[in-house]
Amino acid sequence: MIAAGEVEDDVEVDVGDTSWMDSVIPLEGRERVSLDYTTAAKIIALKEIMQETFHRKEKLLVFSRYKSTLDVIMNFIEMDSFGLGKLKLEEDFYRVDGTTPPDKRHDFCERFNKSER
Repeated sequence: MIAAGEVEDDVEVDVGDTSWMDSVIPLEGRERVSLDYTTAAKIIALKEIMQETFHRKEKLLVFSRYKSTLDVIMNFIEMDSFGLGKLKLEEDFYRVDGTTPPDKRHDFCERFNKSER
């Protein structure tokens, strides 16, 4: 697995090189996602974590301080860039951010906690 801490200081990265996206973002979806090389390792790591969790039929909670990061993750899910098949919002996964009303937030938490997966 690639993690941000595994990159050596003397490694040069061409910011214009987007070849890393080939395994993560389909060509037709790249205009919807704005990323640079610093997020590449995190997205690839998240993809591997999500795939492993999905195959083990376990639950996963992804937390971010930034709504924009959740937007990027949503784009990946909608484009099936994580290779998990078509996941349905509010059935297979839930998104909770600052715009989620309190009653819906509570409902999502209840459904998440009661679900087997």
